Amino acid sequence: MTTRCAWPEGDPLQPGFRFCGEPVTQQECPYCAAHAAKAYRGHAVRPVLRKSALRPGRTDGLGTRSG
Repeated sequence: MTTRCAWPEGDPLQPGFRFCGEPVTQQECPYCAAHAAKAYRGHAVRPVLRKSALRPGRTDGLGTRSG
């Protein structure tokens, strides 16, 4: 369980990169209240589709790529 905010601050390839580190407000969320508001903007968290889900021949719309 994460107890500190995992919001990245700065460029990970530069000196001074760090994570926010403020206490998290909900066990299910890796961010503090301020960063959770930015990350989720009132929407439910959607699962991330893996590339393996993007296969040709699927009929559910997941087999197509846009762009």
